[in-house]
Amino acid sequence: MKSMTKLIVVAMILAAALVVTPVVAAPRASPVGDGGSIYVGEENLNLTDVFIAPFGGAGTLVFAPGESNQKTIPVYNVSEFTVLPADIGSATGVWYAYNNTAHIQKNGAGSAGSVQIQTPSANLEVLLAGTTTSMDKKPVTRGQSIDFRISHNLGGLPSAQMNIEVTTPDGGKVTMIDGKSLAGVFLTGQRNTVSGIPMKNLTVGTYTAKGVWKGPDTTGTGFDTNTVTFEVTTGALSITANKDSVVRGNGFTVTITGESKTDYLLSVKGADAKSPMIAPGQTEIPSYIVPGEDDWNRTIKTTGGGTATILSTPPRTPMTGHTLSV
Repeated sequence: MKSMTKLIVVAMILAAALVVTPVVAAPRASPVGDGGSIYVGEENLNLTDVFIAPFGGAGTLVFAPGESNQKTIPVYNVSEFTVLPADIGSATGVWYAYNNTAHIQKNGAGSAGSVQIQTPSANLEVLLAGTTTSMDKKPVTRGQSIDFRISHNLGGLPSAQMNIEVTTPDGGKVTMIDGKSLAGVFLTGQRNTVSGIPMKNLTVGTYTAKGVWKGPDTTGTGFDTNTVTFEVTTGALSITANKDSVVRGNGFTVTITGESKTDYLLSVKGADAKSPMIAPGQTEIPSYIVPGEDDWNRTIKTTGGGTATILSTPPRTPMTGHTLSV
């Protein structure tokens, strides 16, 4: 009975830590203004203010009017325009609105207005909390937190939002971790961050995350971000050597595994002139001697992946049996 009670409690904790939120999209709530931005893939746009045309009217959008690379798109209903990828191709930039194709002139002269048509771009990063250290394809321990950062060009789109969907090791998809919501992230400016997402209650294993477009309506998934992957680990401290035995006079390496970007003291136990030394000048070790440290006791810093590989040099005199500890 006690075992069953524990299982129920664990299930309740995980249910509270990982929550799914549905994705809901809707058209833009207001007409696009003259000179405003629209994006390849957007649906049912109201361009009446751009064309200065009545609701349900018609017109033509023109890229590079009067130039050799001029391109046109007939707009049969200026109040319900969809930006199809096949119509735009690589012709992103300023498109001019004409109510009469006979008025098409260079530099947009004779047009009623214009819009900036852009290809949507959004990039998701997973970072060690409070840093710029990428944790993509790296381990993060349950004693740490992460940030999700979205860099994008969607700031010109009113009510632009994304849900950051996290796929758990068992295949479930969630938009909340331990009470921290990842749903409805508003995209403003060029970069937006969800900070301080705790890992402490998560199951050990591999997680993937992706920014999924929430709205307004689009014709496809071109507004979604890339996928990032990170592994939640226990963070248990360990040290391993690259050799089972060492030939006198030869160096060897040890690998410390622990928390990401964390300082540890690496020591040669029972150190004396016959002990192997920690080689200076390594990237994981300060270039200066920390007060109280020496060639046998040095502070090392792990990488974003929580590891540090340290070279040990031969002792100044023939070595005897020694162990390294961290």
